Amino acid sequence: MNTCLNCGKKYDLEWMTERIKDKYCKVPKCKDCNGVVKPDITFVGEDLPARFFQCAITDFPQCDLLLIMGTSLVVQPFASLVNEVAEEVPRLLINMKEAGRAGILERATGMPGLCYGLSYNRR
Repeated sequence: MNTCLNCGKKYDLEWMTERIKDKYCKVPKCKDCNGVVKPDITFVGEDLPARFFQCAITDFPQCDLLLIMGTSLVVQPFASLVNEVAEEVPRLLINMKEAGRAGILERATGMPGLCYGLSYNRR
């Protein structure tokens, strides 16, 4: 979905696609209030919604399998979430490239974030 930042009106993917393909439309605008309409995602540099932090606190301790997809595991606070599940919880990384090698964990322990290539790596 896509949402007007001013009035909150929702727009579907088809509506947004038409605006993006329109060479005269520089920024998608709401039909009702002329506010900017953006996809319901968090862009780099934007604050994460409060719900993200609420869910991280309650959901990660209950996790029995962590799926990690499409991330470099570099940008915080998301990158540190792999460490918020219990040590014995399996982690499955689905990504085009290796991720999580550099960062706070590696600097603190000298170990790569997801322990690639280690014989005891259960992840």
